Amino acid sequence: MTQRKKDQDEILRSRANISAIIENTSDLVYSIDRNFDFITYNQPFKNAMKLVYNFDLDYETNTLTLLNGLPPEVAEKWMGIYNKAFDGETVQFVNEYPFGGAIIYLSYSVNPIWESGKVIGLSCFSRDITRQKLDEAAIKKSAANLTAIIENSDASIYSVDTELRFITFNKLFTEKVIEAYNVELEPGDSVLDFLKESDPEQALEWERMYIRALSGKSIQFTKGFQITGAATFITFSINPIWENDAVIGLSCTARDITKQITDEMAIRKSEASLRTVFNNTDMACLLIDTGGNIISFNTLAKKFMNEQSNIVIKEGYPILDCVDENRKSLVSDILNKTKNGTGVNYQLSRETNGVVKWFDLTWAGIKDNKMQDFGHIFTVRDITEKKKLETEREKITADLIQRNKALEQFTYIISHNLRAPVANIIGLSSLISNAGIESDELPEVIKSISRSANKLDNVILDLNQILQINEDINENIQQISLPKLIEDIKFSIRHMVEKEHASIAFDFGEVTEMLSVKSFIHSIFYNLILNSIKYRKPGTDPMININAKSENGKIQIIYKDNGRGIDTLKYANELFGLYKRFDTSVEGKGIGLFMVKMQVESLGGTIRLQSELNKGTEFIIEFPQAQLQTA
Repeated sequence: MTQRKKDQDEILRSRANISAIIENTSDLVYSIDRNFDFITYNQPFKNAMKLVYNFDLDYETNTLTLLNGLPPEVAEKWMGIYNKAFDGETVQFVNEYPFGGAIIYLSYSVNPIWESGKVIGLSCFSRDITRQKLDEAAIKKSAANLTAIIENSDASIYSVDTELRFITFNKLFTEKVIEAYNVELEPGDSVLDFLKESDPEQALEWERMYIRALSGKSIQFTKGFQITGAATFITFSINPIWENDAVIGLSCTARDITKQITDEMAIRKSEASLRTVFNNTDMACLLIDTGGNIISFNTLAKKFMNEQSNIVIKEGYPILDCVDENRKSLVSDILNKTKNGTGVNYQLSRETNGVVKWFDLTWAGIKDNKMQDFGHIFTVRDITEKKKLETEREKITADLIQRNKALEQFTYIISHNLRAPVANIIGLSSLISNAGIESDELPEVIKSISRSANKLDNVILDLNQILQINEDINENIQQISLPKLIEDIKFSIRHMVEKEHASIAFDFGEVTEMLSVKSFIHSIFYNLILNSIKYRKPGTDPMININAKSENGKIQIIYKDNGRGIDTLKYANELFGLYKRFDTSVEGKGIGLFMVKMQVESLGGTIRLQSELNKGTEFIIEFPQAQLQTA
């Protein structure tokens, strides 16, 4: 009985120990008997069943109940695994599960429980190996990337251990060794053996450098060789490989820089000829390398940079540091364009000591004989005199065009508007001179003559106003504050604005000022605002919105109102015509829009409108900003 009691106590202690181990492991542990009933399971397994399958597990649960709740193909797979294990085979495998937008990996081990040579149940273990799988994938990816980098590098790469035996090397290194020494390398070969056979003194020199690197120092140097009868230049880098503060080997790279050396020699050789060309041209010239740094320049370029940017340029100076902050983005884009072989040419003006100068600038890419990008050339030519002649010619041409337009309008007025009142005056005068006229008719005739004379006078005044545009265009151009201009107009017509409950809003954004003829700009806005109020939509308070922006070197003004609008389809060819009226319910002469168009065009601008009946009108006015700024 005593021995039996001891055995029972031992069994209980063993079960307690096993239970403690099972419950304190992070693995999922469970066991089942031949009837698929649970013998035991730990809390992590129970938690997993709840989390994954929302299944509350207890000891009365049968494994088959769980399997019946799974998709048929999954249940069939698990039955196959359990049956193999019941046949005495240990089954180990890994399953993937989608969970929370990611994949988790679980490894399983299903083991038979033997008693008296028979399988009486199964002991099953499952472990989350997601981290391990991800680490393995990362290591494989890293190793693949490292191999790809090493094998696709344009440098020969190899590593050696502390005994100077090869650990690894890339394909390019093996090819170079075969080419130079006719030796095929294997890992474990001595890095010095093939050198000792061909050149013992060189082998000693390399051995000293390797030993120095093994002491913890990195070594870089360039060395010349004669390979297959040609001079070859190679730059070497020998670096210690550290592990736990100890050097366990060397990582070495060798890069063929023969082309770079020969190109540098060719550049130096041609420098004297290039300098002669540079210093005997009438252009400022700069050579810029592919990194955007100045390689060379002539005296005119040095003078140009000093005058325009107050910079004394030097070789190696970044070209972007030579330009204004607001033009750095433009120059950077130009450098990228010229790399593709596209030339960029433009003109700009600069004011120096109160004198405006014009320059013609050209950027071009430089290609070597293999059409490889070799840098850029930047040239500047002073075209101030040429620009003055062009400006004078353009001014004369524009003046002739404007005068021709004025002549056309003058002809129109004479043929259409002067002819009728003159004919009336002539006809009525003949009646007065006719002795047969009745005395009581004379006052009416005189009134008709007066009306015709007044109409004639008005036409002459209109003609004078139109012709005055050609005179006023020579008025001094000045800086105009657009917000102040609109406020001045609002003040001048404040009684009309208040009476009609008109709203005039404006937002000029970044274009708050412009260089132009102030009287013209005032007249343009005044006429447009006056028209919007006069031709308001009945029953609706007039609303006017004025906006402006700078775009493609032009000032664009967008003027909108909510007035009666114009039938643009019906009056398409008469919108800005002289004495053209589209609404006779309001007094007017039909000269306002004509004057606006004349003044806009005399400033080199354009005007167009978009409108629909009862939906308001929009005017889009564009002025050539660059032209105005340099006028």
